[in-house]
Amino acid sequence: MIKIPIRGEYDLDLTMFPSFTSSLFNKVGKCYWVKVYGVFKGLRLKVENGFVKSNINNTEAINLLSGLWYEPRKYLDELSRSIRYKVEYVINAYEKIRIAINPYDKELMFLATILSQRTNYHVNVVKWVKHVASLVEEGSGIKSIDLTDLGKSYQLKRANSIIKHCIDIVKNDRALNRENIRNLKRTLLACRFVGPKVANAYLMFTRKAPYIVPVDIHFTRFLENLDLLKFKRKPSKNFCVRYTCDECPHAYECVEALAMKVFKNLSSWIQTVAYVHDKLYCTRNKCNLCPLRRLCVKVK
Repeated sequence: MIKIPIRGEYDLDLTMFPSFTSSLFNKVGKCYWVKVYGVFKGLRLKVENGFVKSNINNTEAINLLSGLWYEPRKYLDELSRSIRYKVEYVINAYEKIRIAINPYDKELMFLATILSQRTNYHVNVVKWVKHVASLVEEGSGIKSIDLTDLGKSYQLKRANSIIKHCIDIVKNDRALNRENIRNLKRTLLACRFVGPKVANAYLMFTRKAPYIVPVDIHFTRFLENLDLLKFKRKPSKNFCVRYTCDECPHAYECVEALAMKVFKNLSSWIQTVAYVHDKLYCTRNKCNLCPLRRLCVKVK
């Protein structure tokens, strides 16, 4: 048994909730998250008395898979004064959410990412990924698995095509520094059906790169409701595959480029919080219970 001390507030359940890492875990009872497929299969995570406890003696793996590696408050000093007070308010409300990443099972993380387009992650994607993971465990290669055996949804049909043409890119993924990650993103974007959100989500959940931000409706709604960022357009595959954000002629009005410039290494975390907050409050019209009510322009 290994114990890692928790700094600040931390909630393992809320950290797992928005993370594709959770697709290879099961929640057992009220205490444990157990990794049921992939590298470190059998790893158990439990929060108790100010520590994250695990049965596997690998501090790095525990930190990454649990999200403890990331502490949002550390990056506040990177922000300009004009935005810092609002982001600090968000951190005070949601510091307990971290970023759980999985650099050990990249093919399965890529699968989870491409399957998550316009469908319920917790109902459909987790089920699909675990089924594929069970076949991989039995010796099947992801490339040989026909995902349409799992159903007739277009997500499964698209994923078949993407896996066939792109999985070798993921198999050879060794990108760690910023330049290599940018190059990998553009390579992924050259694949049919892989857009900026999918490419960014895969990158975000498979390495320590908290400046990456997958732009989705939860993120843009969060930015607008809290008046955190002014933007005029979302990232476009046609431009993202040709330019880096620094080079793009639309960088001054694109939400992705602006978010990375303004939020820096808090970008991934704010996107993660946006997903959780939207699911728990905004889409349920629970404005009266919202911990960010004082910032929200909708309720003023």
